[in-house]
Amino acid sequence: MERKHYEKRRCIFCGRERTITVIEDDGYDYLGHHRGASESYEDDDGCNCSLGRLVGKAKIVPMCLNCEFYDSGYCTNRKKIEAISDMFAIGDKVRVKKTEHKCKEYKLNPNIFKKLNVKVK
Repeated sequence: MERKHYEKRRCIFCGRERTITVIEDDGYDYLGHHRGASESYEDDDGCNCSLGRLVGKAKIVPMCLNCEFYDSGYCTNRKKIEAISDMFAIGDKVRVKKTEHKCKEYKLNPNIFKKLNVKVK
């Protein structure tokens, strides 16, 4: 039998509180017959704030431009530089030709979110 109860959740971006519905199904129908496994799920549309609307919709494409090792047109990844320097004499960084590509050592740069210019109260 399905049971619903309500919980309060607070948005991690704006701090507003919203009510979500939690639906629990014990796997039995109204006559008491077993008709499946018990399950629980939440009916949550998310917050309506500007950042809350992006959750689950916005995608970050992995590429050199948003890699942690990308610095002003150069790759500073030690593993990548050591792999290349086995064949060629190079310095401590490598010039990136195509910034829309990525390598195996790609790591998302957390500082890209500073570009959002989010104001903190």
